[in-house]
Amino acid sequence: MTAIQQPNAASVDAQKTISAILQKRRDNFGAELKQSSAQGQQKLGDLQRVKASNQRELSSTEAEFNDAKIATVREQAALQRSAAAGENDWLENETRREFVVTAAQEGIVTAMTAE
Repeated sequence: MTAIQQPNAASVDAQKTISAILQKRRDNFGAELKQSSAQGQQKLGDLQRVKASNQRELSSTEAEFNDAKIATVREQAALQRSAAAGENDWLENETRREFVVTAAQEGIVTAMTAE
């Protein structure tokens, strides 16, 4: 039978050193992971705030656009009313300007009165 060899001091020291290095790497990785996670959370929060701001701006712009459409319809209706009123005024003036007078008999008109 072979005897179980006892680890020598150098081997024990090497194992301790390796264990310490691995533990330090685990700790560093954990810290980096937490830092990365915190940065990711911060970026996410920033993006969510930007998104909310953009949504408010979009809603405001849509409301302004709808108001502009309504104002355009009102202005078009006002222009149509104004054009119709102008046409009515023109027709009324034309009818006042022209009078057809029928003579009782053919001949020359000697007098005419108009108001």
